[in-house]
Amino acid sequence: MGYLKKAMRGSFAILFFTVVSAFLGFLLRTLFARYLSINDFGLFYAVFSFINFFIIFRQLGLNASLTRFIPHFLVKKDLKSIKSGFLFSVVLQFSVAVLIAIALIIFSSQISDFYFKTSSAKIILVLLSLSFCLTTIIYIIRAVFLGFQNFKLYASVDFFMTAVVLIFSFILFNLGFGVLGAATAYLVMPILTILFYFFLLIFKAFPKFLKTKFDISFRFNNYLLFFSLPILLGTAGNLLLDNLGTIMITYFDTLKQVGLYNVAMPTAKLIYPFAIAATGILLPMSSELWAKGFKEHLSRGVRLIYKYLFIMLVPIFSGIAIFSSLIINTLFGADYAAASNILKILSASLIFLIFWSINNSIFIGTSKPKMSAILMGIGLPIFVVLNFLLIPSYGALGAAYAHLTAYFVMFFVGLVYMAHIKIFKFPLADWTKTLISLVFFVIIAIYLKNIFLDSILSAIIICSIALLPFILLLFMFRVVSINEFKSFVGILKQKFVTFK
Repeated sequence: MGYLKKAMRGSFAILFFTVVSAFLGFLLRTLFARYLSINDFGLFYAVFSFINFFIIFRQLGLNASLTRFIPHFLVKKDLKSIKSGFLFSVVLQFSVAVLIAIALIIFSSQISDFYFKTSSAKIILVLLSLSFCLTTIIYIIRAVFLGFQNFKLYASVDFFMTAVVLIFSFILFNLGFGVLGAATAYLVMPILTILFYFFLLIFKAFPKFLKTKFDISFRFNNYLLFFSLPILLGTAGNLLLDNLGTIMITYFDTLKQVGLYNVAMPTAKLIYPFAIAATGILLPMSSELWAKGFKEHLSRGVRLIYKYLFIMLVPIFSGIAIFSSLIINTLFGADYAAASNILKILSASLIFLIFWSINNSIFIGTSKPKMSAILMGIGLPIFVVLNFLLIPSYGALGAAYAHLTAYFVMFFVGLVYMAHIKIFKFPLADWTKTLISLVFFVIIAIYLKNIFLDSILSAIIICSIALLPFILLLFMFRVVSINEFKSFVGILKQKFVTFK
């Protein structure tokens, strides 16, 4: 029962801090949009995404390896290996980060003139390069917290980092520092975070750290690197999908288009942490059921998750698309009004992103991680090619279409594969009935939108009214069943009982 309580409390801590951090991160973007011109906003996030691209070469997958092996060494009471692995990760990753930062700083003038097309990018590039070095240590410490299963400390790191940037940005903006203030806040953040969390690491999470000896073993370090290689490939793919749109818009179009893209994307992703947290049970559940040979039970659980999550997501993202102009104008101001069309496309792509994430958890849980790599190998080239083709003509809107297409292909091919191995059956009837019900939601919402005042409160009221016939039709079409929902809750309860 103790393990169950620990797992539940840990899951709640991660969920809480993930949601709050996501909210603070979104608040940070709105702060930047309000205090910076659209070109300065675009410039900052152009440099920010450019720097983030190099995380692929800095992290090397070692953080996930640390998290994986720390519990193993704890069981053996081998604290020496834990400290050795931590120090090896710090030395290697920080050295790589410093080399990258030095190169970026030396060539900052050339990069600013050729790639960013403005000399104003130079100082931002220098400050964010220094921040890039220091944040290396933060994420290693964070990985150690997770390895020690100190979920509260692990989950609080992103919250602390975002809060520091938010506070210092606000202060520096009001002192008149503009975009330089944003970059400076990102440099202050890792300094304070390292000081605070390293103290917690050595006195709370790993109290024997200072007394424990270490030994940099060549064989052990090679093992860590070998284990981290496939993780590196997956991380690289996700980082490219997250940052490549901004990077290519910067090269092919204007900083204004970068700014529009970087207000639309986080707005579309607002619901993402909730949706992913709701499917957190999938990986351990699929792993256990697959190992026991209960393929039919797994198939049924996946089908129910797909059905009910689809029912919840489509009206939410439809509402975001319908009121996209209102949302953008209210949160970011009239200067970003053109981002509303980008938000509509990204709202649709987020549905496929969420279901792709679900598929990915299932592939890992059923010991088929290669399928995740294959799908990334399919989706990433599609994303890159479409960006090349669409951004020169359509700007940020082209990047949004590339995002939508890539995630749809990854989602659909993954679904076909799950059907092939008998994990999933296409619920075409349920999906069709849900979409028919959604048509009524959209028609009612659009009709009422033209009658009521254009405000966030009226948008919430309109969506709530339109949701009633949507739910009613789902019951009439027998898509939703109370008994089926209770049965699904029973499955989850049985799952938790296994931890007792």
